[in-house]
Parts: sequence; C-alpha cells; structure tokens
Amino acid sequence: MDRLTWIHADHQLAELRVLPYIISADMEIDISPGAELIDNTWSMTLPADVWAQQPIEAGHYVYAPGTEWGGPVTLIRHATADGSVTIQGPTWRGLLQQKRIYPPAGAGYLEVNAEANAAIAAVVGSAFGSLYQVSTADTGVAVSAQYRYQTMANGLQNTLRGVGLRLNVVFDNTVPAVILSAQPISDLADTVEISQDYNVNFTSAIGNVELANHCLALGSGELAEREVVNIYAVNGIYYLNRPPELPESEVRTVLLDYPNAETRDELINSAVQRLQEKGPAQSIDIDELLIDVDAQLGDQLPVRDRMTGLVANSEIINKILSISAEGTISITAKVGILSIQAAE
Repeated sequence: MDRLTWIHADHQLAELRVLPYIISADMEIDISPGAELIDNTWSMTLPADVWAQQPIEAGHYVYAPGTEWGGPVTLIRHATADGSVTIQGPTWRGLLQQKRIYPPAGAGYLEVNAEANAAIAAVVGSAFGSLYQVSTADTGVAVSAQYRYQTMANGLQNTLRGVGLRLNVVFDNTVPAVILSAQPISDLADTVEISQDYNVNFTSAIGNVELANHCLALGSGELAEREVVNIYAVNGIYYLNRPPELPESEVRTVLLDYPNAETRDELINSAVQRLQEKGPAQSIDIDELLIDVDAQLGDQLPVRDRMTGLVANSEIINKILSISAEGTISITAKVGILSIQAAE
C-alpha cells in the first residue's frame, strides 16, 4: 500500500513534525467479542538520533491523519544495543476500551434511545474532553440500548452492529480530534470472496466433537434456592423447554456455572452464547489475509470452501498494520464467522 504520513504532536495536539524515518511499526485494532485494550495498541521504533532531534514524550501523540492508526504515547523504551527508541500506546479505539459506561445515579442502566450518532454522543459524553468528537450527521437509523459497565468500545460496537452499522474511528488533524461516527456496514460480496480462488488459507470442519444442544445454566443463590435455567437448541432456535423434536436420548448437555448473573435474562443470554460456542456442527477458521480491498472493521464478506461445500458469512474483526525495516507497509486482517450454511 501507499506510504502513510506519520505526525508527532505534543500534549495539546499541536503538530511538531512529520517523522522522517521509522525502523518498524506494529499496530492492531480489534472488535472481536473478547477484544481488550491489549488488542488495540500500537508500537513504533525509531533511530535514537531521530527521536533525540525532537523527543517524543509520554502524553504526546503519533498518528497517521485521516486514519485510525496511532494514538497517545504511554511508554518509551531506549535500547542502547542497537541505538533505537520504541514508543508505544493504546490506539484511539483502545482508549474506548479503557472507559466504562456507567448508569446514572440511582439507575440500573444507562438507557439510550436516539439516532445512531446521537447515541454515540450520549455514551461518550465528555469522557475525553475535546479529544473525541462525534459526527452530527443524521444516519436516519434509530437505536435503543441499555448499558451497564460495558466498555465504550464493546457497548457501542454491539449496539451499532444490531442495526447494520459499525463504529468508525478517524483522527482528523484539521480539527484536531478523534471523530467517531456510525457508518453502514459494507457487504463486500460483489468485491471479493474468500475461497481457494483467492489464495487464502483456511480450515473448514463439518461436525463437532464437543457438540451440545442443551445448556444447564446455574445462576445466583445457594443449593435449592439457586436459579436454574435450561436452554435447548434445535436447528438454530433456542427453547426454555425441551421441544418434542429433540428426544431425551439425543440431548447433549454443557454446564454453565454463572453465580454472578445479575438477572434471569443475563443468565439466559449467557446460556445461549455457551451453546453457540459448543453447538455449531460446521466451522471455518481463516488465516490472516492481506487486505487489497477497501475493507473496514465490521465489513462483511463471504467465505466458501469449494471442496466441502461450506459457505459462511464473515466480518472483519481485526486489522494489523506492519512496517518493515525496508519501509514496506502491509495490512492484514482477521475475520470472524457470522453464520454458516451448506452450499447447494
């Protein structure tokens, strides 16, 4: 891909210089369900003499304008052996992993019912001062959500995904600020298909050694007072009682021990998630692919194994930017499977 311009800015986001030479860099952004701060960090290594010309201090910023790559500097490491300085920090999305969504005083949840960008603004509020701004564009999409101590990143991603949108994060150096906005999820089916024809390595499987269709979920309480929920799965539909089409002899049970479940609904949803982990009879694990299409986190693309006939819909959940010692920039992506079906 084309070279990116890397800007070094001070504590107040005043631009100090364009970085003249970078030995290497590794940056990652991730929206997978279990993503944490460690999955949304960046690292850049410079020659010590380049760093010394205009020292990059903790609290400064390094970023590529108009992109999501970069963020604040929180760690500086000098290696005398090779004369290099490595700077590191969370990405802009990583900062959203460090902030929790708190309910208002006296309320169990923060309830948001608003247009998508207005909902983002209601969640983020003034948590970052002027560093983060939210687009005021009207998406025409209304969202309704409840939040209780989720990270801002995960909470917003889940809400927007449910209405066909994704959380877009871009640093605009003309403001300067991180601009958050809700953008439509792109379906890349007409652009690319991951298959043997696309030279992407993946492993498809039909069947599951740990296949389960029943979750015995144990919630809060002690002994006879403990809350118990039974969830059954048949053809992708979940039941609170065993349906007639699932004979007792074919029930395969997995246990969920969740004493900290605050509500019955939370226990039920967790049981369904447990079955989703153990239940699928088909799976496709995809290696990283080199992005040569305009794909963003949350965009969807099809996967097809022409040998086994499995077809899946997937979304891009992770992107990694790497700069080699030769100055070559590459961006790889990982995808997560949304649904699988048998090919006709």
